[in-house]
Amino acid sequence: MRLLFLLLVGLPTLFIFVGIVVARTPWYSNYRKSIFAAQLTNQLGMQVSLGRCYDQSPTCRILSNVVVTHPETEREIVRVREIKASWSSNGWSLVVSQPEFQGKELLSSWKILHDWFLCRPQISRIPMSVTVNDLTIHNSLHTPTMVDVRCSIVPNADVVRATLTYRHAADPKQGEIRIDLARFHRENTPLTQVRLDTGKLRVPCAMLADLFPSVQRLGELASVQGVLDWNFDDSGEWNLTVPADRGATFKNVQWNGLTPYYFTGQFDLAVNDFLIQNGRLVRMKGAVQGGEHGGSVSPEFLFETAARDRNGAITTLGTQGWFNELQSKYHNIKHITYSELAFRFELSPKGLELQGMLQPIENQVPQNIRALLAAHGSTLLFEPMPGTIPIQNLVNLLGGPNSDWANYLPAPVKTETTRLSSIR
Repeated sequence: MRLLFLLLVGLPTLFIFVGIVVARTPWYSNYRKSIFAAQLTNQLGMQVSLGRCYDQSPTCRILSNVVVTHPETEREIVRVREIKASWSSNGWSLVVSQPEFQGKELLSSWKILHDWFLCRPQISRIPMSVTVNDLTIHNSLHTPTMVDVRCSIVPNADVVRATLTYRHAADPKQGEIRIDLARFHRENTPLTQVRLDTGKLRVPCAMLADLFPSVQRLGELASVQGVLDWNFDDSGEWNLTVPADRGATFKNVQWNGLTPYYFTGQFDLAVNDFLIQNGRLVRMKGAVQGGEHGGSVSPEFLFETAARDRNGAITTLGTQGWFNELQSKYHNIKHITYSELAFRFELSPKGLELQGMLQPIENQVPQNIRALLAAHGSTLLFEPMPGTIPIQNLVNLLGGPNSDWANYLPAPVKTETTRLSSIR
């Protein structure tokens, strides 16, 4: 009887007691913490370290002082004060408190997370919802804080879909920004689609510059409002588009980052249709309007433009008298202050079409020709005569065949066969 009591009651009680004692030792706590950190590292593809890890209940685990670093460079990507992870029949629910991202690591961490987590359906097969309190991104231009950050991940065998919404801490009542992501696993070539919809808000372009470094050329004050679609597949093909039915507006873009000439001031760009394929513009349609305070332009740009115009290249009043007047008026001036800038445009492989939106000041100009750029007392640049400006002329004007623009602008169309094959 005593032996039976010992086997059925004494030993189990002893094992439970020993288990409780061991579970409360620092050794066991560090062991569980290292095991769970290794599991997170394997799932995310980034090195994860935990300050503390404990179970609040059988279905809730608390992680504190979480630090995620790059697996190769060991540079810090994000630091989180606390993560509360709860499990239910609907999947994981995470509450993340006060994460701080390093902006310069966003591009590398996005690539790792995309390739290691989203592209592996055997890993990302459990639904997940994430709520984030006070997200901060540190970068070289500004440190934005986001509130009401919510993310959901819904996977299945063919596609993983994720949705992220947030508000700006500076003015949370203005509405939310939404990012939709879809990773298609079963396509002939696996494909990822990302859509940014800013709603009524303006997103600083500096936030996108961490993922698209060339956006830095737009200037520190530039912002975007509207819809941007980014699609890329595993063959290396990618495109960035602005849907024609939604459009996007870029505010406070700086000239001096876009042109080799002395050109200062800011402008607003409203885009109705826009497509970049593999880093090269394919088409772009919209309107440009100058900022409230105008800016300055170098006479070299105006003289170069006017001279090329007489050969059929770009700005086309087409009268020698106007060109001579321009040279005599501004020949010895280092830069010319302009007050107005406004025109519509359409850029395609065929070339550039411009339509001025300003009334010209000179009386001798035909009424059907409008101004693109005006000073306080004269018109500096007129719209082209009807027709299309060839891409090669634009390349020559913006720095020549060795400039960045030679690779960014649409590939020029030489024949009908070339034109058709260049449009996908």
